Amino acid sequence: AGAIALVAITILMTILYGIGGLTSSVSLFIYVIASLLVFNMMNGEYGPDTIAANIISIGMGVDSVIISFERMKDEMKKGKSLSKSFDEGNTKSLSSILDANITTLIAAFALYMFGTRTVKGFAIMLIISIFLTMVIMVVFNKFIVGLLCKSRVFQDKKHWFGIRKKDIPETN
Repeated sequence: AGAIALVAITILMTILYGIGGLTSSVSLFIYVIASLLVFNMMNGEYGPDTIAANIISIGMGVDSVIISFERMKDEMKKGKSLSKSFDEGNTKSLSSILDANITTLIAAFALYMFGTRTVKGFAIMLIISIFLTMVIMVVFNKFIVGLLCKSRVFQDKKHWFGIRKKDIPETN
């Protein structure tokens, strides 16, 4: 189910956000592999609880990307350059992303402190995943997408980032 979801997310992200969505999907695959590797290094036991935490975290990683891209598209619709839209979109999305991850982290710590063995497994995987979401999906992915947005190659190709040509004002 997780593999099917990853493929579906990749297709949807590429359709909605173009090259940025494709880049984010690659980051998402790296994220999933990294979270499984970290859990393996901790000698964690896989079960429905830990797999559920990983799937939930995939959703959180995708959510962070969607929030950023939607803010970026809002800025492009105002006529701003791709580079400026990227910067302002990420600035405007960061507090929402941090809030969601911090509140989930607090809940995960509470689950770990008061939960049974399986709930603790869920909480540990969720904590690992939240930290990896911040590192891979927020820092690494934004760095890579930022390189694309700031390169001269895409400055006149905003539509490659999922915005319809009719929504792009004539002025930059």
